[in-house]
Amino acid sequence: MELAKPGLIQKYCRTNAIITFKEYLVDYASPQAKESGETIISQLINETDNSATKRILKNRLKRIENGERDLYI
Repeated sequence: MELAKPGLIQKYCRTNAIITFKEYLVDYASPQAKESGETIISQLINETDNSATKRILKNRLKRIENGERDLYI
């Protein structure tokens, strides 16, 4: 509730949703869905204003590509 009431949770929810979506793309998506999903992820990364969050997100996405799972911010 500490993060939810002032609206700070949205910073974590969006970032964690991107990470979860990446796991789905790597593990289950068809090649066509993967291509579309990667485009969406790139757009969402570009829309991320906080440079530290963007750096952490890119790091987590790379770790997922390398086989790690259940990552979050």
